[in-house]
Amino acid sequence: MKILASSALSVLFLIGPSTGASSDSHPAGADAPRVLTAAQWREDLAYLVETLETVHPDLYARVDREEFAQSAAELAEAIPTLSSPEITVRLMQLVALVEDGHTSLEPVDPAGFGRWFPVRFYRFLDGIFVTAAAAEHAELVGARVVRIGSMPAEAAWELVATLHGSDNELGSLQTAPLYLSNAAALAALGVIDSPGRMTVVFESDGEPPQTITVEAIDAGFDLSFQFWGEIWGPASTEVEYVSSTGGRSSNDHYDTESDLPLHLRYRSAYWFTYLAEQKLFYVQINYLGDSRKETFAQFFDRLWRAVDDAEIDQFVLDNRYNIGGDGSLVRKFVHEIIKRDDLNRSGKLFTVVGRATFSAGVMLTAAMDEHTETVFVGEPMGAYYKHYGDGTSFELPHSGLQAWVSTIYHQLDDYVDDARTLPIQLPAQFTSKAYFGGRDPALEQILEARSRPPLTVVFREQGAKAALAEYEKRRAELGKIDWWAPFTLSELNSLGNEFREAERWEEAMAAYRLNAARHPDHWRVWYSLGRACKEQGQVEAAIEYYEKALAADPFNNLAPNQREALEELRAPRG
Repeated sequence: MKILASSALSVLFLIGPSTGASSDSHPAGADAPRVLTAAQWREDLAYLVETLETVHPDLYARVDREEFAQSAAELAEAIPTLSSPEITVRLMQLVALVEDGHTSLEPVDPAGFGRWFPVRFYRFLDGIFVTAAAAEHAELVGARVVRIGSMPAEAAWELVATLHGSDNELGSLQTAPLYLSNAAALAALGVIDSPGRMTVVFESDGEPPQTITVEAIDAGFDLSFQFWGEIWGPASTEVEYVSSTGGRSSNDHYDTESDLPLHLRYRSAYWFTYLAEQKLFYVQINYLGDSRKETFAQFFDRLWRAVDDAEIDQFVLDNRYNIGGDGSLVRKFVHEIIKRDDLNRSGKLFTVVGRATFSAGVMLTAAMDEHTETVFVGEPMGAYYKHYGDGTSFELPHSGLQAWVSTIYHQLDDYVDDARTLPIQLPAQFTSKAYFGGRDPALEQILEARSRPPLTVVFREQGAKAALAEYEKRRAELGKIDWWAPFTLSELNSLGNEFREAERWEEAMAAYRLNAARHPDHWRVWYSLGRACKEQGQVEAAIEYYEKALAADPFNNLAPNQREALEELRAPRG
C-alpha cells in the first residue's frame, strides 16, 4: 500500500531542492491570471463540492454537513463582491473545514499566488520565530516575530492556519507557516496591504523591536519547500537561504559528518550514525522510498549490517520529519526490529515523532507501536493512526485551481480509539532557546531515560510502591501536557495480567487501578479489575467493576463474559 502526501512526494528525494519547482507549478509569467465571471466561479465551487463528496471516503466525518453547506452557500453569494485571490482563499478555507491533511486546495500560479517572501516562519513553545531567510535578511534569522504586516504575528498565524486542512492541531503547526510566506494569501486575508511587500517587526537578544521590509519574489506556485523542513524557505532556486545554525547556508544541512545536532545534520531521505561513547545508534528516516543517492534497499542493507556490528545500549529511530512515501516498506523495516530481541526492549528502543510525521510516516509509527517495545519521544504526529490518505488531485474547470482529496480511510489502531493525537511517554518540544542553541530535547530525554526507566520496568523490578511513587513524581512534572502518556492502556493492562497470572496480587491490583485512573472511560480497565477481584473472592468489588465495564460499553467483545460473571456473583450462596 502506498500513501502519498502529494504528487511531489514520489520524486522529492530523487530531485532535491536544487532542481526548482515541481512539474505542475507555473513559472512566473507563464500564464496570466484567468479572469472569470461570477457564474464560472460558482460552477467551480459546485464542481469542487460535488467531487469532494463523491471521492472522499467520509467528507463529513469531522465537519458538520450543514455547516459545510452553509459556508459554501455564503461563498457563492459573496463571489460577485470578491477579487479572484479573495475567492481563492475562501475556497481554500472551505476545503480546510474537512480537517484532513490529504484534502486541500492549492492556488496554482494563474490564480496569482506565485509570489513569495523569502522567509520561513516556525512556531516554538515560546512564540513564532524565523528559522531561515534570504541572505539579505539574515538579521531576521533566529528572531522572534512580533508583527507581520498590519497584524500581531499570532493573529496572522491564526488566519493562514485556516487555509490548509490538517488532521489535528500539530498538523496545523506544520502547514500554517507555508502561506505565511505567500504574498497573495497574506494580501487576500488582509494581513498586508499589497502583495508586493511585507513589513516584519521582530526582536532578538533582548534588543528593542526592529522593523524590516521584505520584497516579494516571483517564483511560481510551489509548495515543495514544506518537505525540506524549517531550514528552507519558499522559491529555493531563486534565493540563497541562511539557516539559524550559525549563519550557514541551508545547503549545509546535507553533511552527516558536520557538528550540527543530529536532527539537523542530513535532512535528506535517510541516514544513520553510531555514537560509540554513548553506545547510541541513531537512524533518521524522512522519506520511505528511493533517494537520489541510493535505493531504500541499499540503505536498508547498510543499516542492519551496521546495527549488528555495534554494541548498542540505546537505539533511536528519528521519525519526526518523515513526510511519507511508500507504506509497503514499513513492514520490512519493523520486521528487522522484531528479529532482534536484544534491541526490541522497553528502555532500549525509542521512536521520535513530531508535527511533520505524516502519511506513511504515520504508518511506520503505528507499526512500531503495535509490534515493538518502543518508547515514544517528542510531540504528537501531524496525523493519527486513523486518518484519510492516498490523495488524488483534480482541477477546477474554469480557474485551474488544483484540489487534493483523500481516497482511502486508514484504521491502524483499535476501533474504539477516537483520539487524534499519539500519546507520548517522553514529551520533548523545542523552545527557541533550545533549537537555536543547538540542543535537541528529544535526544536529551532519551539519554536521561537511562536513569529513568519506563514505569512498566519500575513495576517489574522495584514493585508497586516504587512504581506508584515514580508515577506521581512524573505526573507532577508532566501532567499538564494533554498528550503525555506514561504508558498505554494495553501496555499496563498486559503488565497487570502478567502479575495476576503469577498471583502477584499487590502489583496486579496497583497496575489495574492506575490504568483505570488514567483511562476511566474504557471498559477493559474495569473488566480487568472485576476479574482480578472475582479471583480473589472480593465479591462486591467485582460486581462494581463488571457493572462499570458494561456501562462504559454494553457491547464490548467480552460483554457476555461480564454478564455471566455478574449472574454468578449475584447468585444466592447456600
